[in-house]
Amino acid sequence: MEMGADDVRRVVTVALAAEQGSAEAQFQLGYLYALGEGGLVQDEAAAVRLYTASAEQGHAGALFNLAICYENGTGLAAADQTQAVRLYTQAAEQGLAQAQFNAAHCYEHGEGVAVDAARAVLLYTQGADQGHAESQFNLAIRYAHGQGGLAKDLEKAFQLYKQAADQGDTDAMFNLATAYMMGVGCSQDVAAAARLFRTTAEQGLALAQAWLGFLAESGLGTQRDMADAVRWYQRAAEQGHVRALAQLGMLFEKGRGVAQSNAESSASYAEASALGGAESIFLSGTNHLYELGHGKGDAPEPFTIQLAVRDLVLASRLGHTGAIEKLASISSRR
Repeated sequence: MEMGADDVRRVVTVALAAEQGSAEAQFQLGYLYALGEGGLVQDEAAAVRLYTASAEQGHAGALFNLAICYENGTGLAAADQTQAVRLYTQAAEQGLAQAQFNAAHCYEHGEGVAVDAARAVLLYTQGADQGHAESQFNLAIRYAHGQGGLAKDLEKAFQLYKQAADQGDTDAMFNLATAYMMGVGCSQDVAAAARLFRTTAEQGLALAQAWLGFLAESGLGTQRDMADAVRWYQRAAEQGHVRALAQLGMLFEKGRGVAQSNAESSASYAEASALGGAESIFLSGTNHLYELGHGKGDAPEPFTIQLAVRDLVLASRLGHTGAIEKLASISSRR
């Protein structure tokens, strides 16, 4: 886009201010060089020099952008994750929410610094308090599982998932849907779960597509619609979701929502098995049973039983002998 006289004057003014030592001007000029905007030829090395000059004066934005450069090796001879963490931390200390999140991620995963789960939680909390959606989501996970020195608090996790979901965070919307589905940290609301699963499924999340298929098949929280169930299972299956593949296999086997086809059924079962579906689905089912037997489940008991039986039936269709034996044991006790 051609620059007007006013645009040129603004860039010249910023360049002069940067030369005179203005931290804000150095940051702005560095940004223009990084993107090749304002009539400037893109020059990542020049951007790094200007960010460095601004960062040395404590400019939070410059500290953050310079950290990204060090993390990716942009405009530098090589990446330096240790330096990136140091800069993220400095920007975080000035209250920059995205820097708080990035620093927390580094401390959590030991990227450029020793793992420090408690410090990661502190930084996620600082970001979450400023309304940063990714920080809210990650902090919610820690409360949901009692990690990073936090006591398990399902209600707090639910609140944080909702705050992040309200900002459009897809992962938070999915976890919020699951919370509503299971009644974990909130009253069970399958209709609300179905709405959220549909939103995230339409965004392409395979986990949500598989759940939506299950709800449409069972009529939980939404009108029973086998055609819709098949459609969502197929979309999840296209992304390699093993439970959706197994569910499709069963629908083709029984001719529910689709024309009965042993060939299609066998193909779906085979693909699920090849992806390790038999064992993973079996473990999911036995985990539900373990929760019931040890009073550790967070979801209502009848729904947990339904999920356990569903998974064991699917695993048995994939030939898992343990699932077949477990189902026989359950049937004999009824």
